[in-house]
Amino acid sequence: MNDSVANEVSVTTLLKATVSAAVLAAVALVLFILPAEYNIDPTGLGEKFGLTVLAESGSAVSPPAATEIALNDSDGEKRKVSRQTVEVTVPAQKGIEYKVLMQQYDKLSYEWHTNGEPLYFDLHGEPAGDTSGYFESYAIATSDTMQGSF
Repeated sequence: MNDSVANEVSVTTLLKATVSAAVLAAVALVLFILPAEYNIDPTGLGEKFGLTVLAESGSAVSPPAATEIALNDSDGEKRKVSRQTVEVTVPAQKGIEYKVLMQQYDKLSYEWHTNGEPLYFDLHGEPAGDTSGYFESYAIATSDTMQGSF
């Protein structure tokens, strides 16, 4: 077999593989990713597979009312801060996403703990309205407790 025939076969094979991968990715997007991440289920199979519950779980926890507290700054100025306590139950073998909306330069102090079982978590931030997919990770680990601020 000469080289030109071998190159044509490999280019054809590569093209078929690329098209097949694109079709498979589109099917995975419609059947699995859209229902699980965005609760968009054009085929109805996402609900049958239980995937739409995953998208709904991120919004299942409603934020509590804030308690405002007046504190004095180091220069004697009074400032208001709010304090909230949120109890979130993460079902076994499941996950949730809890979002906190903050303004630029706001500070969030947090503390959480489990009932002693380690929990995998991904603490990250992303700009509101950003569609590029950008995010900044602060911690990705497994632990039964964590506290800090950002």
